[in-house]
Amino acid sequence: MPDINNSQNNDLDRKVDGRPIRICTFDIETTALEAGHGYMLCACVKEVNRNNFAGRTHTFRIDDYADGRKSFSDKEMIKDLVKCLDSYDLVLTWYGSRFDIPFTNTRALKWGIKTLDKNFRRDLCLCARGFGKLRNNRLATWDKYLHGGKTDKTFLDFDVWIQAMRGDKKSLQYIVTHCEADVLVTEKVYKKVMPLLGKLRKN
Repeated sequence: MPDINNSQNNDLDRKVDGRPIRICTFDIETTALEAGHGYMLCACVKEVNRNNFAGRTHTFRIDDYADGRKSFSDKEMIKDLVKCLDSYDLVLTWYGSRFDIPFTNTRALKWGIKTLDKNFRRDLCLCARGFGKLRNNRLATWDKYLHGGKTDKTFLDFDVWIQAMRGDKKSLQYIVTHCEADVLVTEKVYKKVMPLLGKLRKN
């Protein structure tokens, strides 16, 4: 496990092995809620910068891979995604400890790919349950609360997923755009609630 300085309240001020911490937000979109009955359509990993929201978004989509286009296999996408996530010290998700991370690891196991093990993680949904009291702990609810009743989070119709699973590129692009919005909104909420977060612990 890397040597991390836990003395600061602001994650972005932390050092890991003597260098500035590398932080990202992470979200996936899948064909089912269980990895044994579904596969990954796309994933987004967004760099979190200290002073702005302009960090690069790494987008992985199944139709960018030959096997994904031919046989709807997410093997190569999962391999690239795990490698990308392992390049960050802290991975931020919204309900990711119960879905995004386990789904990714389960798909990795299927394909004989190493699972995620190098990161510190914060599941902001579970954090919100600990320090907050809104009507629910959905990402959009917190985004609206913290940003004047507005949210950049988008919503998807079930029919869009069905069409994307059938290989419709327009529907898949809509899902990818939704995923990219989610990692940005997660970063926005994170930067607002960061003072309420505790010490980092490796999951």
